[in-house]
Amino acid sequence: MRANKRFIFTLGIVGVWSLVTYFIVIKNYDNQQFEKSKFHDKVLKLENEIEKEALHRKEIISQYSNLIRILKDQKTAEIEASTQLEIEINQNSNENQLNNKLFFNGKYIDGDVNKPVIPVIVFACNRVSVSRSLDLLVKYRPNREQFPIIVSQVSAKW
Repeated sequence: MRANKRFIFTLGIVGVWSLVTYFIVIKNYDNQQFEKSKFHDKVLKLENEIEKEALHRKEIISQYSNLIRILKDQKTAEIEASTQLEIEINQNSNENQLNNKLFFNGKYIDGDVNKPVIPVIVFACNRVSVSRSLDLLVKYRPNREQFPIIVSQVSAKW
């Protein structure tokens, strides 16, 4: 009987050992596989979201590209229109300059029609108020002969 008890005891230990091994190894493996499949699903979901975002960005980039192209076309058209307008203005101004030169009886520097003498007239009520204005006029005028400065002091009697 003693041999039967040892056999049953040994069989019980082997059974308990098998159950413990099953729960530790097999169940843990199943849990890892389940979590791996969850992780895999999350990765696939993230990949799909990234693809959607990439398509959305491509749409936005194409819209911006079209907008930039349209703006460049408009700018080119505006430049062409302004160039045409400048040409017309230059033609009209050239005609007006010819007409104006025919009727202008003023003086020119060295007889050059592109350098007319244009006097600058400053009216002042006293010498102190005209000082700063004259300093700035002298500072910014490009040519003394072409832009002579004439100062007229008006006496105010109240």
